[in-house]
Amino acid sequence: MSRNLNDRVEVAVPVDDPAAREILARIIDVNLADRLRAWELQPDGSYRRLSPSPADGPESVARLGSFEALCREARAASRTVAP
Repeated sequence: MSRNLNDRVEVAVPVDDPAAREILARIIDVNLADRLRAWELQPDGSYRRLSPSPADGPESVARLGSFEALCREARAASRTVAP
């Protein structure tokens, strides 16, 4: 798996708004739980493919993947917002 380590820019900024912090924390948690297409860097520099555990349900982030899980959450949240 190739990585774009040379032609990218990374930026860090403080997030002071508690609601925004909560959303960002949820996004990070979902990404860390994703096992659908996840790989883990090993100490020797190789990558090991991760997979959902047998205990992960069919609707879990580990099986859905982060993109699908976050899309479902966004759709559900949009249904609760009044026009």
